[in-house]
Amino acid sequence: MFCPTCGKEIAERDVFCRFCGRSLSPDKPPSSESQLSASVTAPLGGPEQALRRSGEATASLILGLFSFVPVIGLLAVIFGHLALASIRRSGGRLLGEGMAAWGLLLGYVGLGVWVIYGLSVLIRPVLSPPSSRRADNEKFALMLLKTINTSATTYASMYDHGFPPSLAAFGPPKSGNANAGVSEIVKAENAQAAGFITEMEASGTYFGYGFTYVAGKANRSRRIETYTVHADPVTPGVTGESHFFTDESQAIRVETGKEADQHSPPIWEK
Repeated sequence: MFCPTCGKEIAERDVFCRFCGRSLSPDKPPSSESQLSASVTAPLGGPEQALRRSGEATASLILGLFSFVPVIGLLAVIFGHLALASIRRSGGRLLGEGMAAWGLLLGYVGLGVWVIYGLSVLIRPVLSPPSSRRADNEKFALMLLKTINTSATTYASMYDHGFPPSLAAFGPPKSGNANAGVSEIVKAENAQAAGFITEMEASGTYFGYGFTYVAGKANRSRRIETYTVHADPVTPGVTGESHFFTDESQAIRVETGKEADQHSPPIWEK
């Protein structure tokens, strides 16, 4: 049996509808008690429930306005996600989705700015060494150029073909034995690997500088009588500022902002 007014299912012996209080007898009006009972037993969560704004959404928007502070930005993001989750579960009874979205946006922007700033602080020493490090790189470059000049003269006196044909010829021989002793390495030294400089120095890149050694053409006696060496920063302005040049004259020349050559001013040392 169903109530003719509210359509709810009721027992046949009921005189009044338990839901709306309507009299089920044609000659009896609904009683006040039955109306009160119906109001008490009415299901909760009906359309009569008032809409309200999400507190988390309000908090997210307010915190987002101050997201330039790292912790505040993180809180804005947390409250924004909590607000959106509550609004979705409320079935339309909670408002503030737009406020939560703006709070999330501001929070993420604030966090993103701080992340970028933190990465720049960490990477800056690597990408842009301090001037003291650039100065150290230039000092090591000059030391290697002097060593190359001295070694070239010694090499030419040891081997009939004059100066070394390549930068690798200044370096140590490649030993098949990783545990080879000094005497074994020295015994293996030859014109292709004279052992005047280390393997790292002979690699062509040393302390932020790239070294380019070019041997001159052999003369009629098949001797190499000339050579040039350029030493340039791998990343100009970062690993070094000065560009160096030397040749068989053993004078070291320097330029700033461009590659040095035989016409560049020499370095005068005390």
